[in-house]
Amino acid sequence: MNTISITKQSTALSKVSADFTSLSEYITAGFQAVTACPNPLTYNTEYLAWLAKFGDYEPESTSFLKGKGVDIAGITDDLNGTTRLSPPTIGAHEAKGA
Repeated sequence: MNTISITKQSTALSKVSADFTSLSEYITAGFQAVTACPNPLTYNTEYLAWLAKFGDYEPESTSFLKGKGVDIAGITDDLNGTTRLSPPTIGAHEAKGA
C-alpha cells in the first residue's frame, strides 16, 4: 500500500495523510489526478482553473524569491497576468503586492 501525503491550503494550512491503493480510489476521495492537467501552453485558461484547485502559489511580498529572478525579453506578465517586476520574482508567479 502506498501512502500519499497531500497538503491543501484553506484558511489555515493543513496536512492530510491517507492511504490509497489505486489512482481511482484517490480520485474518488475527491483529489485530482495529475494526469488531468491541461497543457499550460495551449489551454492557459483551463490550466489556471485547474491550478487554482490546489491553492495560492503566489509568493508572499516578503518572500526571498522576490526580485531574485532574471529579466527575459518578451516576458512581461506572470501566469495571473500580473506585470513582472524588474528583476522579477523567481517562478511562474510574481510576488504578492507587486
